[in-house]
Parts: sequence; C-alpha cells; structure tokens
Amino acid sequence: MSYSVGTGVPVATDSQQAAGSSGEPTRAPAANRLLWADCAKGLSIIAVCYMHVVTGVPGGQDSGWHWFNDVMDPIRMPMFFLISGLFAHRVIERTLGDLWYRRLWFLLVPYLVFTPVQAAIRIDMVEDVTWQNLGRAILFGDPGIWFLYALMVFNIAACLLRRVPPLAAVGLSAIPAVCIVAAGLTQYNEITHITAYMPAFFLGLHFRAVFFRLAARATDWRVILGAVAAYVGWEWVMDLLVDHVNPDGWTTAEAGLINLTGMVRILTAVPAGIIVAVWISRTPLLSGIFAGIGRHTRPI
Repeated sequence: MSYSVGTGVPVATDSQQAAGSSGEPTRAPAANRLLWADCAKGLSIIAVCYMHVVTGVPGGQDSGWHWFNDVMDPIRMPMFFLISGLFAHRVIERTLGDLWYRRLWFLLVPYLVFTPVQAAIRIDMVEDVTWQNLGRAILFGDPGIWFLYALMVFNIAACLLRRVPPLAAVGLSAIPAVCIVAAGLTQYNEITHITAYMPAFFLGLHFRAVFFRLAARATDWRVILGAVAAYVGWEWVMDLLVDHVNPDGWTTAEAGLINLTGMVRILTAVPAGIIVAVWISRTPLLSGIFAGIGRHTRPI
C-alpha cells in the first residue's frame, strides 16, 4: 500500500477503517483512501485560502467573516503537517537516496517550477524586486508554496533521525524552534514556517496510532468534550498571554514567547480539528467536497 504526503493517503475507506487494538485502520486496496484524512487536509487548505481572502481584502479583518479565520488559526497548518506526517512513516524505513527518488523529487519539481513566479509576484507587490531577494525566496522557502519546502525539510529530518526513539525524535524536532527564539530570529517567516510545524509532522509520524485511535472515537461524547475543553482552555490562556505581553507592541523576546506557547496548539487544537474532519467525512455532500479539495492541495 502506498502513501502520499502531499496528495492524500491510499488506505481504508471510511466503511473499512474500524480500528483494531493498534488503533490503525484496516487495510484496503491501494485505490482507496482514508476519507477523514483527505477531509482534514481539505479543511486545512480551505482555511488557508479563507485566511488569505479575509486578511487581503480591505476591512476583512474587522468584518463578521473573520470569526472562521480566528477559529481555524490554531488548527489549519498544524493539522495539515500532522496529517502529512501521519502517512510518511515509510520515510524512516528509507535511505536518503531512496527518499530522494521516491518522495523529495516529487516535491522539489513543483516547488522549483512555481516558486520563482510566486515569489516574483509577491516581491513586486512590495516594490523590492531584486535577484538577491528572488534567490533568497527560492533558497529558503519563502513565500507562496513554502509548505512544499517545509515538507522536504521534514522528510529529510525524519530520515536522519530514523534511529532515534520516537519521543526523543519529537523532542529534537522542537529544538530548532527554541534556538530560533533564543537567537531572536522570529521575524523571519521562512525560518519560523519550518520550526513551528516540524513537531506536528513528527508527532504524526511517530504517534500515528494515537491519532488513528482518536479518529476512531470521534463520536464518543467524552472525547469530543475533552477536545473542545483543550481547544477552548488553551486559546483562553493564549488570549490572556497576548493581552499581558502586548499592550503596546511586542519585543523580540515576547514574540518568541508567543511562538513557543503557540506550538502547544498542536496538542490542544488539532484533536478538535481531527474530530471535525471525521464528522465531515460522514456527511455525504460535505465529504465529497472536502475530500476532493484535500486530494489536490498542491494546485489549490
């Protein structure tokens, strides 16, 4: 059975994914996919597009349409990368050479094709088009389709750490974020895009059975209540923290603190997102729409 980081996951269909004792879905023909995972990626990419619209349209952030962006802010990208890691487990079984031909190449080609165009357009918007800025955007994954760049970095890191115990690997994946904060480099999005979401990828990669089990129990009211409480509780803490450190603007140290505490959302907000994705996958009309979008995240 094959898996794809960027385009979806060929595994059991919703009717076939009764979890066993390991929490993983049962096997199915390669043509089938895990429906809730496709819906989760679809939900993430819809939220990303929505964010760009609301923040790009004048007055959008002050309108009533901004509520969905606020709700999805702690979920959209952490869930996207966690789902990507969830089905990248074969990475830790491959050599770097095998990884290059079987995975990295298929991420690198669209990245190199579209990033120069996207970067040139965005840099032109700030009227600062230079060969230096264009080269920097391509080499460091900024802007536009930076998520392909991040996925390449995450896959390489996972391969290099494949002999490290799972919990230690997840811990090591968070160290770059701490180093960036300590160095006062949080203003560079091309760096923080990678460091902020690497732990989500590693959690999905090494603790996939936990998230399969969560999805299998998405109708259990105790699981739903726990996920909602975790989401609401930590967002309340984050709001208090932001209000405390940001009365007149953040210092570099305060911005770093917000970045680090925001990483906890991988554990507090993403479970709620997964439960929503499972419910979407069980709703006939919505499941087709969200899953279709989730299978085509690259072109969208």
